[in-house]
Amino acid sequence: MYRRRVTSSPQAVNHDFIPSTVEEIFDDITGRRLGFLRAFTTEEVNLCLYAYPNGTWEVKQPSVEVPSNLPEPALGINFPRDGLSRIDWLTLVSAHSDSWLLSLASFFGSQITRGERNRLFDQINDQPTLYEEVTNNFTPSTVEEIFTNLTGRRNGFRRALLTDVDTFYASCGPEKENLCLYAYPSGTWQVTLPLLALPPEIPEPVVGINFSRDATTRRDWLQLVAVHCDCWLLSLAFFYGSRLSPDERNRLFDLINDHPTLLEEVTNNFNPSTVEQIFTNLTGRRNGFRRALFTDVDTLYASCGPEKENLCLYAYPSGTWEVSPQVLDLPPEIPEPVLGINFARDGMTRRAWLQFVAHHCDCWLLSLAFFYGSRLSRDESSQEPLIRSDQ
Repeated sequence: MYRRRVTSSPQAVNHDFIPSTVEEIFDDITGRRLGFLRAFTTEEVNLCLYAYPNGTWEVKQPSVEVPSNLPEPALGINFPRDGLSRIDWLTLVSAHSDSWLLSLASFFGSQITRGERNRLFDQINDQPTLYEEVTNNFTPSTVEEIFTNLTGRRNGFRRALLTDVDTFYASCGPEKENLCLYAYPSGTWQVTLPLLALPPEIPEPVVGINFSRDATTRRDWLQLVAVHCDCWLLSLAFFYGSRLSPDERNRLFDLINDHPTLLEEVTNNFNPSTVEQIFTNLTGRRNGFRRALFTDVDTLYASCGPEKENLCLYAYPSGTWEVSPQVLDLPPEIPEPVLGINFARDGMTRRAWLQFVAHHCDCWLLSLAFFYGSRLSRDESSQEPLIRSDQ
């Protein structure tokens, strides 16, 4: 038999009200989410954790009705409490709470249209998950906890600088106010204004990364940001590790130093040095060209008007593409793609022009392959073709 423990009385809750519109369901879920956030800030032992639309929470015996009127939250969350660290247990509970909120949203939304369900999910997804909030608010204290925290943040930076690089680049316009790049233990990233609290709870990342964006090349700017991200991760490591012993700090640094720096990863993305790195780089660029010539072909064609300046088609290791004027640095950092593809557009059929552009893209990929591979040994160059003939 479960003991009932009520820690926050759910006053004036109408349990018979079933929300039916997107707005009513979202208000219901938002209130329950607030209740969960309040619960996670207490010291109470939880058995079965409920949250209500008015923002309160309650620990009580689970429903004895079978089937229950609503989906039930996870049962027995108190049992693993003492077998896990506090943060691991709270993250476990928060993950189950997230799952319950989504199950309620699906239950309440069973009668709304597909488009309304999409709108409901978009509204829910605009908020961080409870798991993210619990994880991000945790202050690590052991070597393992600090390293796990930093690894998540590093993954967030990698995602911004490599996977989501175009979105990141576009979000850092110099016309905006001072911007910072934050990464969180959940592996996510955000470009936003610096915190105004002084002193801050933790060291802050560098301010104003957007101001230098257009004053240098894309590559140099990303490398500059990567250096500052590396510095911030190390400052966090020794902020969190200020109470560690010298041996523990050495062990923490060794764990961090076993990974390449973000600067090294970004640099290798531009200047790969091994067969595998070069092939990965070229594969990403090839995917970018394929996207331009097939998926985004109408956009490519429209952006190459003959009335514009000399234009080049660039593709990046992230699988994206861009039409822009030629880089004016002399000599260029890497071989440049063919210049002036827009001038030939209206002098031939659309199909012939696309074939013309595709041919020059193939040539540029080969020139990059042997530019990057110039320092490979003869055996490395022949071990695995940098551009495979089956592609």
